[in-house]
Amino acid sequence: MTNIALVMAALLMQHAPGPGVGERTNPDRFGGPTPVTDKFILPPKIPDCRTKEQADEALRAKQAGDLEPCDPERYNRAHRD
Repeated sequence: MTNIALVMAALLMQHAPGPGVGERTNPDRFGGPTPVTDKFILPPKIPDCRTKEQADEALRAKQAGDLEPCDPERYNRAHRD
């Protein structure tokens, strides 16, 4: 019984076709993390203005060079006179 187990183990441990251990553990393949170059992060979108007062306040802030609390463009496009 032991002989059959040894023969089976020897058959299973034969060299399989394909790359050897040295080729599979080539240190050139282990380059570490690769920098991402084809992606970019979108800036956060400011909310749209809901009322005329908010749109006017945002326009005044934009003209003064400050950050706008909301985006007046969409409100102004929807409510053109």
